[in-house]
Amino acid sequence: MLKGDLSSFSLGEIFQSLAINNHTGTLKITSPDHTVKLIYFVQGDIHRFSHGVPEELRIGEVLVRLGNIAVEDLEEAYAREQRKGTSVGMSLLKKGLITKEDVVAALKTTIQEEIYTLFLSDAGDFEFAIDDCPDELFDDLQKNASVSINTNSVIMEGLRRIDEWSLIHTKIATFDEIFARTDIRPDELEELDAAFLDKIDAVRPVSELFKEYYGTQFELCKLLLDCLDAGLVRFLTSDECVEGATQRTRHKQYKVAAHYLRFATQLKPDEPIFQRNLAEALAGCYQEEGSREAYAHAAQLYYNQGDLKEVAAIGETLTPVLHHLTLREIDVLFNAYLQLEDAKKAILVGNQLASLLQKEGEFDRAAETLEAVVELNPDDLNLLIEIGTLFQKSEDFDRSTTCFESVADSLEKDKKYRELLKILRLLQRLHPKSVELKQRVSATHALIKRIEQKKKRRVTTAGIASIVLVVISVVPIVYEIKAREFFNYAHRMEQISMVSTDFTKAKQAYEELLKSFSFSTKIADAEVALERISQIEKEHISNLREDIPKVAPKQIEREREERHARFTARLRQARETQSAGNFKAANRLFRDVLREFPSVPESRTIQLPLRITAHPKNSDVTIFVTTTSHAVEKVIKTTKGRSPYVHHYRPGDILDISLSRSGYETIRKQINLNDQFEIHFELDRKPIGSFQPTVGSHQNVTSSRGRLIFPSRDGYLYAIDPKKGSVQWKRIIGRFGDRPSDVSAHHDEIYISTIVGEVTAISTLNGKSRWIAKVGEPVYGAPATSTNGKWLAVGTIRGSIVLIDNESGKIVDRFSAENGIVATPLMTNDWIIVGSKDNSVYFYSIRSRKVLYTMDLGADVSLPLTALSGSLLACTDNGIVRRLDLKNRSISWSFELGKRPTTPILLSKAGAHIGTTEGRLVTFDPKNGRMTHERVLGNRPLAGAMLHEGVLYVTVTNGDLFALDPSSNATLWSFSSGVPTLCAPIALDGKLYMNNANGRFLVFEILE
Repeated sequence: MLKGDLSSFSLGEIFQSLAINNHTGTLKITSPDHTVKLIYFVQGDIHRFSHGVPEELRIGEVLVRLGNIAVEDLEEAYAREQRKGTSVGMSLLKKGLITKEDVVAALKTTIQEEIYTLFLSDAGDFEFAIDDCPDELFDDLQKNASVSINTNSVIMEGLRRIDEWSLIHTKIATFDEIFARTDIRPDELEELDAAFLDKIDAVRPVSELFKEYYGTQFELCKLLLDCLDAGLVRFLTSDECVEGATQRTRHKQYKVAAHYLRFATQLKPDEPIFQRNLAEALAGCYQEEGSREAYAHAAQLYYNQGDLKEVAAIGETLTPVLHHLTLREIDVLFNAYLQLEDAKKAILVGNQLASLLQKEGEFDRAAETLEAVVELNPDDLNLLIEIGTLFQKSEDFDRSTTCFESVADSLEKDKKYRELLKILRLLQRLHPKSVELKQRVSATHALIKRIEQKKKRRVTTAGIASIVLVVISVVPIVYEIKAREFFNYAHRMEQISMVSTDFTKAKQAYEELLKSFSFSTKIADAEVALERISQIEKEHISNLREDIPKVAPKQIEREREERHARFTARLRQARETQSAGNFKAANRLFRDVLREFPSVPESRTIQLPLRITAHPKNSDVTIFVTTTSHAVEKVIKTTKGRSPYVHHYRPGDILDISLSRSGYETIRKQINLNDQFEIHFELDRKPIGSFQPTVGSHQNVTSSRGRLIFPSRDGYLYAIDPKKGSVQWKRIIGRFGDRPSDVSAHHDEIYISTIVGEVTAISTLNGKSRWIAKVGEPVYGAPATSTNGKWLAVGTIRGSIVLIDNESGKIVDRFSAENGIVATPLMTNDWIIVGSKDNSVYFYSIRSRKVLYTMDLGADVSLPLTALSGSLLACTDNGIVRRLDLKNRSISWSFELGKRPTTPILLSKAGAHIGTTEGRLVTFDPKNGRMTHERVLGNRPLAGAMLHEGVLYVTVTNGDLFALDPSSNATLWSFSSGVPTLCAPIALDGKLYMNNANGRFLVFEILE
């Protein structure tokens, strides 16, 4: 992270550094008033702006100024925003009043204007977080519209604006200025400007006019300055301001009155009555902070003029808010009260002043302030102690000793020996060698001990008696409260039993009350209730017996056997249905058995089946089962297994279930069971580990000999042992922020080119160079090796293609394209095929040492070419994919993506895959160029893609990772890191590695 102070580095210098080094990340600027502005850069260009909170940038006025919408449409959109809370920009888009291109243009203008305003400040702090983009602080409109602003053009315009503003501020300094129109009418003004000029009404200041003007503050101020110079408008005079304020105050229009008075104070800054009237007007419209500042300013002006009574009068208003005033403002009030000999107010304000002086470390001034207060209140010993302590802190030990001795004499006179001992010890710290003080401390300490012993003897007897009384009174109260609570529970059970005719729980509750709380006043009520329940139960049984017809014992036995046989048959059917895997039907059959055969004793053991499934399978399942009995929750069993898992339960059970598996987030959930038959859980993927060897990386990672190798933004090339997450070796390849080439690997070596154009063959094992070839120009694409490893080829950003002998590192040949090359060349044993930013693909023969032919594709080629049998797939920056027939030197077909591609074409059995700036992954048939399907993975550009064992792994620049089925682009799993990612993932030894832009590697198990 880069940090600094805007007084040491100008904003232009900071921007220039970020642009030159192609930095990606967020620049945070904190002004002296603690407001925050965020600017997000991508590869050195400006892409987003935020005020530090997730609020939408107001682009409506810019849309009007650009002529994209009418004023009426904007006002309607603002009204809709207030009613529904919708975004103005999104609302206008949905209604078709503007296009996405209009939004991009307006956003671009708005962001530029916000940044130009920042150029005017030379105070504040800045910090640049490399590769960080706090998405939650940027509004949705910016996320959905791709804005890219050239940083160098912003710097030039920003510097020009500084000069323009310096001229504007000679006339319009504070935006509190109020203008009135003259009789002169404008000859030539734009329609919007002329309409705005008519709104100048000698009432509203410039700050309010900003709200009426459909343009930027800079444009408005330039317009006003031009009108002022042309005599079309003029400033109000101070008399006009006072008259206007008086009229508005009379009608209680305090806000407008405040506008007049602010400008009046600007015209006559030394007039205290203007400041005082402004304070009263601001108070009238509930602007407490502004009112307080105006009152304080008025008090200062009155004090400078020697009018202490007016200062004291203002002090009546400011005294309740002293904690909001500055040191200087409080000092004015304090000195005024001292000179007026107002003791009460001087003490109050003086204490606050001393407190602030202490916070500033001015202990001597604080002590002197309190000395002045003590003169008004000489009996305040605490104040004297504080003064002594302050003099001690300021190392004025003589005055500190005088204060402490004065306090000690007073305390000894009042026989406050404990407090006296503390003061004497303070004096001892000042004079540690004083024998007299040591003797006085010892004597005082002995006196305190004798006094305490006398007090203890008097208190002991009374204390014991008090404790006994408390115990006797409190214990019965607690006992009775618990008894009443249990009685209420038993009474509820009794009410339930009257409905269910099951009296067991109610009787048990009353019996438990009789047993546990036999001394309670509720015992008699419990005995009556128990007798009442017993009588009702007897009557119920008697009635049942009378209703039962007299049946022969053999018939009863036969009916019981038949019922049991039906029960057994139904139960067998339910179990067979469960064994067949039909849990829904089995659950229903088990519930039917419970409902139809409640009198069969075996039915009490029946439990309903619940199948628990999860993705992935074989997840560990742990279940805690709880039930409710007598209003007390108890855990009755714990079970464990693996999904799919069958659990049996009784309705009313509560499951606390957790599912876990390596590489996935653990799920914990509580479920109240009633009649469920199946529950499914989807476990989210998570990293099994992480490590961070560097500060940040923006380029793809290469694997070689079990190591991960990549260049970092800190200027080093790293080789990492992924199992340990440790650096095996590193070597310097440039300065911090330099962009070297990507890395390629062949057998035990890797190849890379530095920013100064040195191509190097490096040992994977120890990081040492075998040879260095100086091509003299920066290289972005990875060096390419021929199939037999004999040759190496690189393309430079200045358009050179260089052929290198891999044995010796000598440059064998080079040829030039008409423009830069940023993609890795494609090599065979005899061919170098490379795409250029001059719209062409070059076919170079190693054997004949010359370009045999070129193919014009009509647009820049920035991505590597993909080889097919007898042909190539090439994608240009304008989003057109082509198949190049090498035999006929022609284009077989073309396919339009519609957006700029961001990932090289990958081939799988399902077809060819390519990503775009809009977050789309497109799959097409490489034989005919027809799109088979596409998948939108968000609204951010895709960063990279990799195919491994039939699974397509894709990263998005916002930090999302997707594992996809190539045949359908369906998601197998996904993970969001929340940190920007600028390169493709890489697989190695059964693990997947995702390298975020902050330098942290996230490790995932490959389980597909």
